[in-house]
Amino acid sequence: MKKLLFSLCLVLSSNFMQAQEDIIVIEKIHQYESFESFIKTGVTLVFFHASHCSACEMQMPAIEMLALNREVLGKVRIATIDFDEDKALFDKLNISSFPLLVIYKEGKEQTSLSGGGHTQQELVNLILDQH
Repeated sequence: MKKLLFSLCLVLSSNFMQAQEDIIVIEKIHQYESFESFIKTGVTLVFFHASHCSACEMQMPAIEMLALNREVLGKVRIATIDFDEDKALFDKLNISSFPLLVIYKEGKEQTSLSGGGHTQQELVNLILDQH
């Protein structure tokens, strides 16, 4: 019985470790230097939003599900910047409206989508277009 339990724990543990490898971490950025560093290499999706914005709240699930999407795993990094927490960063980046999704490649803006209602698949397609 102990061997069975031990084996079961090993299987569950390895499945959990695999599941963790299949998740993109969504970084919360609070400083300009962190922002510059984060977008510097590769493809990065940054979601500019506000806690009090209902359109932003409706867009957030697609961003969160994107972090689990196997099509973009290893191809994109995701960050969020909250206006209510980081107004100075919005000012420094000249972001005046939200929700706003911006895709950067090697530190340069490639495309942006304003407003809400963008589907996970639409975001996947934009990310894959950068590769």
